[in-house]
Amino acid sequence: MKKLLILFIILRLTNDVISQNVGVGITTPTQKLDVAGNINTSGNLMVNGVAGANGQVLTMNGSSMQWMDKSRFKNWAIYTGSSVFTVPSGITEVMVEMWGGGGGAHNPGGGGGSGGYWTGLIQVAGITSINITIGSGGTTGSGATAGSAGTNTSFTCTGFNVAVEGGGGADTTVNTIITVYSSGDGGSGLVTLVVPSGFRDYFFVNGNPGTPSFPTVVETATGVFEENTIFGVGGVAPFSGQSPYPVTYSTNLPGSVLIRSVYGSGSFTGFGCGGTPRGASGGSTAANGGSGRLIIYY
Repeated sequence: MKKLLILFIILRLTNDVISQNVGVGITTPTQKLDVAGNINTSGNLMVNGVAGANGQVLTMNGSSMQWMDKSRFKNWAIYTGSSVFTVPSGITEVMVEMWGGGGGAHNPGGGGGSGGYWTGLIQVAGITSINITIGSGGTTGSGATAGSAGTNTSFTCTGFNVAVEGGGGADTTVNTIITVYSSGDGGSGLVTLVVPSGFRDYFFVNGNPGTPSFPTVVETATGVFEENTIFGVGGVAPFSGQSPYPVTYSTNLPGSVLIRSVYGSGSFTGFGCGGTPRGASGGSTAANGGSGRLIIYY
């Protein structure tokens, strides 16, 4: 009978310890294990039965703690031509960033507009591939021929069909003796948006317009006129990191004798940007618009 009583007391004390909070260095613990001081372990810290991998950090996911990578996306793929992205095994989310093609410039009309911009987070669980179409840059214009618009950049996959517009081409129009110089408009940031119901994880921006050229005529002496032209620049694609193309100008005396000119340093046009009216150093040929681009982060 005495042995049974001792066993009952031991079981009762053990149950009380298990059901109560335990304090280390603290007399009134408020958690199952409450430690006042540092904790040292020679093994792994297990969180919900899982040990963290190299480069992972502890974070909260809702109401539970878990190990997660410091960066959600470790890799990226850049596309400058139409292609197909194959979703790697184990990837359930990607981020897409894309620009439409830039519009072509007109010499001397003005710069082409830049393509639009779109970015979004896409859940790709169950999706095996993403089809990509890269917009081309618009071609140049001169005389009565306007610069052409850049074309759309887009991607399609199960449940998604998204496209951003290319930038507009520049032009000049002649009304009797008045020449009207015009630049290209920036492309719409969103042309097509077919997405699953409730999808809101995206952001878009319209492209930037180019600037028109500005010719002026100054009478330097009686009956002697000087023509000054400041040429426009192409629109810069949003979030592309590109810089505006250098402004160029020329000054002419009667008889079209060029006495002074400054040109840009080359024919480069950044991706998604509009072309510039004077794209080549020392030349008078406008530049095409820059082609579009698409980046997938995964």
